[in-house]
Amino acid sequence: MPKDYPRVLIFGQGFNTFSGGCVTLINLFKGWPKDKIASVVSNYEHVSYNVICDKIYGLKRWRYPISKLYKSRSGEINLEKLKLSKPNYKVTKNKRIINIIFKLFEKFGILPFLRIKKIPHGLLVWIKEFNPDIIYTQLADVNIAVMVSELSSILNKPLAIHIMDDWPKTIYRHGFLSFISRRRMEKYFLHLINKATVLMCISEYMAIEYQKRYKKNFLYFHNHVEISSWSKFQKSNWNIDKEIKILYIGRFGIATKKSIYDMVEAIQEININGYELLFEIFTPDYNMNLKRQFEKISRVRIHPSVPHDKVPELLSTANILFLPLDFDSSTRDFIKYSIPTKATEYMASGVPILVYAPKNIALTEYAIQNKCALVISTRDLNYLKNGIITLIEDSNLREKIAKNAMSLVEKRHSASIVRNEFREALFNGIC
Repeated sequence: MPKDYPRVLIFGQGFNTFSGGCVTLINLFKGWPKDKIASVVSNYEHVSYNVICDKIYGLKRWRYPISKLYKSRSGEINLEKLKLSKPNYKVTKNKRIINIIFKLFEKFGILPFLRIKKIPHGLLVWIKEFNPDIIYTQLADVNIAVMVSELSSILNKPLAIHIMDDWPKTIYRHGFLSFISRRRMEKYFLHLINKATVLMCISEYMAIEYQKRYKKNFLYFHNHVEISSWSKFQKSNWNIDKEIKILYIGRFGIATKKSIYDMVEAIQEININGYELLFEIFTPDYNMNLKRQFEKISRVRIHPSVPHDKVPELLSTANILFLPLDFDSSTRDFIKYSIPTKATEYMASGVPILVYAPKNIALTEYAIQNKCALVISTRDLNYLKNGIITLIEDSNLREKIAKNAMSLVEKRHSASIVRNEFREALFNGIC
């Protein structure tokens, strides 16, 4: 086990607590000496967490005309001076116009052509001064892949790639000109995984699939938790009062929205039969339109996401935690080999988990195999309602799956174990 920490350049990924990939990144690098981490971010507006890393360089993202809509700058970010303003939940006219323009560009498949992919001279000087031992990247974007390829050649440094979702199979599939970006991405991705000294992915299921697909061995590192941060909030009593709270934390949009609406409908129908269910949603996608929409629905509330260090306490207030993924084919292909970041946090809470997601994907297979959640793997409102009622009525089941989940976290997702294995993987990638 190496005792020292390598100097790591994280390319293309910032630190925030509302993106699953970023939360995993924060947890993997927690405890790393700050002076041995530097980060190059493609969206400096999303840098909102500086406990891990102080040395951050922001890339200018867009060419004209997008640069007129989204202004960004290239250069080192001073986190003390960066104004991390409070979120604006209003959906303004300008935001609507910008969203329409972006959708048009997406329809034609030209967004990647409007991204800047040239490495600025100032960035190259900045990186050389930092002098990394290894470059770590999650890729997921053709322009990041182009820059990483160029950078690794210029610096002649080892490369570590960490895949969070199966975007190599699903990216750039829509839009008239998207085939151009898809072919370029495939070319650069194959080049980079052949060049990398460390290949990592998010789950064992993905590692098995990628070994078959790319004939390469992938390590897997999923999100993990510090048991000590959760122990005082973990459930030890699974009795249920008359009012039953079902809680969801996470994104409200692609990959989850349809299943969340199914839960909303299920809650309404179950409550007609004399139950008192309350469904609470905490999401970084909160805005005034969503607020107004859910204000009209009985026993459903939507809130902005809470600070990440408040999540253990928040989850402990629930009787059931809802873990949804949508059932459409595009979502299923994208998340087939992934396990959501929140899954380990849910398991650590000791609150019984209800998984509502397609069959034959990593999440449902993992939950079934380890008996750490009640799984509904068919999109059917009656199945979902029956699952909810089963958890409400069966106290033995609630206790069993909750205890299984807590035991699983301690054995496989403890920070003390995963961080050391991750550090060793990067260290071995240098040697």
